[in-house]
Amino acid sequence: MKRCLHVRRLIRNRQFRGFLTLSGASIFSQIITLLALPVLSRLYSPADFGVLSLVLAVSAVISPAVALRFDSAILLPVSRRQTRAMVSLSIFSAFTVSILWAGFSELISDLVFQADNTPHLAFWVFMTSFPTGLFAIFSQLAIREHRYRDISVRSIYQSTATGASQAAFGTLSWGSSGLLFGSLLGRLAGLITLIIGGRRMIARHRWRDVCHVWCEYWRFPIIFAPSSLLNSLGLQLPLIVLTAVYGFEFAGQLGMAERIVAIPVTVIGTAVGQIFMAELAELRRSNSRAYLMLFLRLTTGLSVVAVLGLGALTLVADQLITTILGAAWVESVPLVQILALTGAVRLIATPLSGAIILFQRARANIVIDAVRIVLMSIAITSTVLYAPRPEIALWLIYGSLGCIYLITWIYVFSLLKSESQS
Repeated sequence: MKRCLHVRRLIRNRQFRGFLTLSGASIFSQIITLLALPVLSRLYSPADFGVLSLVLAVSAVISPAVALRFDSAILLPVSRRQTRAMVSLSIFSAFTVSILWAGFSELISDLVFQADNTPHLAFWVFMTSFPTGLFAIFSQLAIREHRYRDISVRSIYQSTATGASQAAFGTLSWGSSGLLFGSLLGRLAGLITLIIGGRRMIARHRWRDVCHVWCEYWRFPIIFAPSSLLNSLGLQLPLIVLTAVYGFEFAGQLGMAERIVAIPVTVIGTAVGQIFMAELAELRRSNSRAYLMLFLRLTTGLSVVAVLGLGALTLVADQLITTILGAAWVESVPLVQILALTGAVRLIATPLSGAIILFQRARANIVIDAVRIVLMSIAITSTVLYAPRPEIALWLIYGSLGCIYLITWIYVFSLLKSESQS
């Protein structure tokens, strides 16, 4: 009887129901992605996937900061008027930053990569970055209003549209352009539900409201946006640097390995991170102090998933890759194993790192960023100068990222412990 009551209470819990909604949709969307991989891996070459991986990596560098982190601040305003002003400021920031980043990417591409392999890079970077920024903005609106279903439906739409369109373009032998067009169509399809759900926040407001939210939340663009940029650069720079050193063929193998490892990280990490931010913001708005309890509960769950899920992936990678993707992708096996080990640490730390932004701990952000710069500079410089075996380069770069994730988790723990006791 007590067990039934506990189960019933758990089902009624908003955190648990939100997690089930987001993670269930993510699992379904990742299953769609996984089912499409055996088809796409035989329609496209590793070099084609290398071009796609490079475009996505260059775009992803700016993606967390494309709206200057005003999207994260959408959770904080109490009034609807200020929230509308924040949405307008976020959209304008995302559009401007996307254009600037696309132009910068085009300028440096000829210096670093073979121009024939990256045609129209500026176009593809903009058409990837700006929809990603819109998704971040309208996702935060949905999280603020606990509209988890809108976010979950979006992930299913995007995965289905991406896989179907990429497969269709592959039969037409479009090469890397087919992968890029399919990715764009998927992103646009995934945005429809979120924009419809948040359309009432796109409304007229006074100019002084925009000035007010800028002045009140200035730390987000000035401090937290550069920090997010550095964090994202640390995540994407490995593939960009390794593409420049080892070529697009290896980039395709690495990009495929990242896709496989990203399935459990995306399914669990994204859902837990969104729930954590929503609940943490609500605890803060209601002046509650149960921060540490929430943090420890989510850490325990993430640790179990990391050990069981990503640990098992390292053991079955050989059979999994050759069976699902085919013999052309056998070089991805050791890459998957390396990324799975470092991805376990990432899965535990990254979803909970949003607490640093929500509590606006600028000084801690700067210190963590300094450590990140030092470790990543050492790893990347060693790779560029000595060009070791690709597996060694991966251990150097992704091992550095693992250390940064561990440092971040330790700080967030101490932060929430202090806030819970104060």
